Amino acid sequence: VFAFITAAAVPRWHLLSQRWLVMVPAGLVVVDRLMLAETIMYKRSQIRSLALADSTTTAVDLTGPAAGHAIEIDSHEPLIVIAAPKRRGSAPTPLSTPAILVAPSRPGAALERARRQRLSVGSQR
Repeated sequence: VFAFITAAAVPRWHLLSQRWLVMVPAGLVVVDRLMLAETIMYKRSQIRSLALADSTTTAVDLTGPAAGHAIEIDSHEPLIVIAAPKRRGSAPTPLSTPAILVAPSRPGAALERARRQRLSVGSQR
């Protein structure tokens, strides 16, 4: 029984270790094999702002099972996000959205890094 549970759980837990929010010179990258079928890449010019998410936000929630504060990434124009399929064998779901929510383990450090990268941090709506 233990071997069966371990064999079923380990791949799912490994997906949690593959969730990254990366600041690059050209912009920002969101890698999340648990919630996304494809990586999201924002050019610096596409990003309107990054901020701690408000409870009334209408952004697409990509935080998944993560706890803690979410960061809202707001873009100037809608971006196509390919959500991971809910079940094996089903098709990924494309969504058009101007804003997404991600939940880095250290949101304050992520926002500070974005500020140092000269990205707009704070509400710009």
